[in-house]
Amino acid sequence: MITILIDTMEILNLLTSPHYKKLETAIDNHHVKAELSAVSLTEIYKIIGKSSEEEARKIIQEIIASELNLREVDYRVSAKAGELRLHYDIPTVDALIAATGMINNATHILTTDLHFQAIKKLIKPVTAREIKKMLK
Repeated sequence: MITILIDTMEILNLLTSPHYKKLETAIDNHHVKAELSAVSLTEIYKIIGKSSEEEARKIIQEIIASELNLREVDYRVSAKAGELRLHYDIPTVDALIAATGMINNATHILTTDLHFQAIKKLIKPVTAREIKKMLK
């Protein structure tokens, strides 16, 4: 089984885009273990809540009810994120998200965010297309 971390924008795509159906099925069938940082919930409120706070709440509830492993930011994640900020100078929120995956043994992060390229030797950024190839 592959363990992946899902970045915030990719969570939104997973919930809404038919292009992510294969990944969604793999997660539901427990072929992929999908990790998600609780920090992403903050970002969802920021992104979606600007146009509809009700929609943001609905998406949050959908995530909570899903097969995604929603991980809290604890002292281990916080310390690892601090190391990432110090050594790779990635934004704090991205450092927290990446650290969540690293602490929970994710080998890849589903993202198109270029900030994660700085830490690609620690957790490999992949696109949805690359994940599809990995699932074949």
